[in-house]
Amino acid sequence: MLTMSHVFVFCSIGAIGGIFMGLIGTGIGPIAVPMLIILLPFVGVNKTIVAPMAVATSLMAILLATIVSSILHFKNNKIDLNLFLSLLPGSLLGGVLGSGLIILIPTYLISLVFCILLLFIGLKMCLNINKKITSSLPNHKKIFLYSAGIGCVCNMLGVSDGILMVPFLNRYNIPIQIAIGTATALVIPVSLIGLIVLVIEGIASSYLPAYSLGYIYFPALFFIGLTGCLFAVVGIILSKNISEQILRKIFGFIMIGLSIKMIFL
Repeated sequence: MLTMSHVFVFCSIGAIGGIFMGLIGTGIGPIAVPMLIILLPFVGVNKTIVAPMAVATSLMAILLATIVSSILHFKNNKIDLNLFLSLLPGSLLGGVLGSGLIILIPTYLISLVFCILLLFIGLKMCLNINKKITSSLPNHKKIFLYSAGIGCVCNMLGVSDGILMVPFLNRYNIPIQIAIGTATALVIPVSLIGLIVLVIEGIASSYLPAYSLGYIYFPALFFIGLTGCLFAVVGIILSKNISEQILRKIFGFIMIGLSIKMIFL
């Protein structure tokens, strides 16, 4: 049964995640997925479908907040369309694979690998270790493979691809605000195609609760998505007044914090 306490938590997830979505291109997923895994059984969701329902609901909330963020990033000229198009094919393929694999791979194994990856990225961003200065991205094959890997991992975990895409782009001397804007825009098609897969998979389940479509749980989505969209605007405004060096450190500290948080879940 949905209570006011649940509503408050859902709104808090959206508000905090929305700010960081606008600020650094990711935020809702790493907060929403673990919290939904904890909360959904208390609102009547069968434990056998909690993980895919948490991921699908998170992806839908991310999609809504990302649309708002992307419009503002585009107006501020923070999206590189050529870069977006070069990353799109691999990201879409990875998104389909990730959403399809979520019910096959043990959650603990995915979480462990992701924790290690987040910690590594966070330390590199905070300490500026081995920053590669180059004026060009790798060849198209490497871009395709890397973007496919990012799309796969992020859709499996229900998080924005910005969590991995931003440090990848910044490593190749893409300004961090352009990296954040472009990665944010890329979330829209990747999340959408992942959601389609999860809805199709979920429709066949006999454990779906009321007010759901496939694995999307609308009561949680409404409150997370609404506050996420509103507070994403706040994050965008903040990002325009923060230097690249500070943004890198904020991103890095968040990655380290999330990795530690996931270890103890």
